[in-house]
Amino acid sequence: MEKAVYTQNHKLLYDLKNWIREDIDGAIDRLKDEKFIWAKNIEKCLPTTEGYDYERISAKETNSIIKEIKNRKR
Repeated sequence: MEKAVYTQNHKLLYDLKNWIREDIDGAIDRLKDEKFIWAKNIEKCLPTTEGYDYERISAKETNSIIKEIKNRKR
């Protein structure tokens, strides 16, 4: 998955184990989204166990990760 993101080679996604075609197609669509629109507010969707809310990823961290991915792709 990581290599597919950094190289933009969607064909690598077909080698993912236990993924159905529908999920692979969705991952390919997200891979093509250069602006990462699909990731907007994604940190709100990542669950944390009760009592561990302090470990929740912040929007600032999410943006930092997306920026790093974009920089590596260049």
